[in-house]
Amino acid sequence: MKPNKAAYQQCQKCVRTNILMEENITMYIDTLVSIVAALFTGSITGLLVSKIKRSTGFSLLGDILLGTVGALIGLFLAFLMHFGLSMLGNVVAFICACLLLVSRYTISKKEGVS
Repeated sequence: MKPNKAAYQQCQKCVRTNILMEENITMYIDTLVSIVAALFTGSITGLLVSKIKRSTGFSLLGDILLGTVGALIGLFLAFLMHFGLSMLGNVVAFICACLLLVSRYTISKKEGVS
């Protein structure tokens, strides 16, 4: 029995489509994991800065939220610098969260706000 050429081509097209779908799903999962890791990194950074800088600045929740925003900004900057959403991107997110929190404490100290 000779295979039908049209059926064979249709099967090859389905295989290529499935491979592309698997690659897209993997890319979306990687992106989601990187965003969750950046949120976690920012939260931990805000928590640590809040514990180190007792009695100054925002409340604990404010520091955690500010660290999270800083981490998301850092992850976005890492993506723009073509680091991708990898471990290096999360390091940039951590550094950006630290810089945002430290600059906030520096500004509040200069203004005399505690």
